[in-house]
Amino acid sequence: MDPESLNAMSRNFWNSAILRAGIKLNIFALLETGDSNSPGLSHQDLAQGVGANNRFLHAFLEACVALGLLELKEGTYRNSPAASSFLVKGKEQYVGDLILHITNHWEGWGRLDQLVREEKHYFHLSRASWMCRLTGPIT
Repeated sequence: MDPESLNAMSRNFWNSAILRAGIKLNIFALLETGDSNSPGLSHQDLAQGVGANNRFLHAFLEACVALGLLELKEGTYRNSPAASSFLVKGKEQYVGDLILHITNHWEGWGRLDQLVREEKHYFHLSRASWMCRLTGPIT
């Protein structure tokens, strides 16, 4: 392992934040037409659809393209095959709810050092009613 591998590891949460935001903003459902020949939607159309700032949504959509969640062709965005299969609610293989559940635990994982130092078995998350429980000693 080298320094860049460690830097990349530290940035992994950015990818999950982009994924989570796409689900919560309903981007993948808005882009789902069921037609692979659909021209897609512009960032302006999507911004209007989600009630977002054009400039910020455009930057966000570009991040989705970089991660392979969306495809960009001639100024319009479409779901990638993976997004279409797994990130559109109602589809048989939809995993968005699981992704949202997993990312609901970010704040708790951000306090892992505190949990380890203070040997707490439970700790509360300030923005959620979730309680995380250490299930037992690691042997």
